[in-house]
Amino acid sequence: MKRFFEKSVIWGIPLLLPVVALAQFGDAAGVASVTPLGKIIVILGGLVLLATPVVIALAFLAFFWGLAMYIFNTGSDEQRKKGVQLMIWGVIALFVMLSIRGIIAVLNATFYIPQDYGGIYGGGGGNTPPPRAVNPYTNEI
Repeated sequence: MKRFFEKSVIWGIPLLLPVVALAQFGDAAGVASVTPLGKIIVILGGLVLLATPVVIALAFLAFFWGLAMYIFNTGSDEQRKKGVQLMIWGVIALFVMLSIRGIIAVLNATFYIPQDYGGIYGGGGGNTPPPRAVNPYTNEI
C-alpha cells in the first residue's frame, strides 16, 4: 500500500502541474488544450464535428436513395428489399453519428473542454480570459 501511494504521488504531481500553472484563469478550460490528453481530445472532437455533417448528408442520401428504390421498383421484389435495407442502414448511420456528436458534447461539458477546437473553425484558438468592462467615466474596472 505504501508503494502504491509513493507511485501515485510521483506520477500524480507532474500530471497536476498544468492545473496549478493555469489556476490564474479560474477555470479548467485552459487545461484541456495544454495537457497531452486534452490536446488529443480537442483535436479528435474538432475532426468529428467537422466530419459529422458530411456523414449525416451521406446517411440522408442513402436513406432517400433507398426510399426511391422502394417506391420506383414496384415490380421487382429484389430491388424493393435492397431499398428497405438501404433505408435501414441510413437510419442506423444517422443514429450513430448523432449519438457520437451528443456524447462529445456531454464530455465537453463534463470536463470543461473549450469549444474552439484549436482554431479549426477559423476562431482565435486561444484560451484568453474575456476582457473586463471598464467604466469610461472613472476608468475603473
